[in-house]
Amino acid sequence: MSECNEVKPSKVSKGGLGFVLGLLTGSLIGAATAILTAPRSGVETRELLKEKAFQAKATAATKAEEIKEDVGEWTTTAKGKVAEKMNEASGKVRETVANVLHRQGANGKTVEVSPN
Repeated sequence: MSECNEVKPSKVSKGGLGFVLGLLTGSLIGAATAILTAPRSGVETRELLKEKAFQAKATAATKAEEIKEDVGEWTTTAKGKVAEKMNEASGKVRETVANVLHRQGANGKTVEVSPN
């Protein structure tokens, strides 16, 4: 019996997206609360909010790109493993068919074997 190695994201990376989203949400709420309760003028507060929003957007874009790369790596690995297993199975099927046809030929039956 052959061992089947499945490609699965690790528990750390699987929960990574939820953690990142939670961290980002908590950071935004905390930053907004701190900014809105700090003794600053309206102009200063708006500028600070703009800066924090830009930073949050940049962080989210970076994390999204990292996740996209991880998924791409998992997909490539999975495709390679599927192709490898299909080639193994195809070879075994060909071998079995060849053995069956060889046995039939040995029993005096006429057998034609195509190359594919």
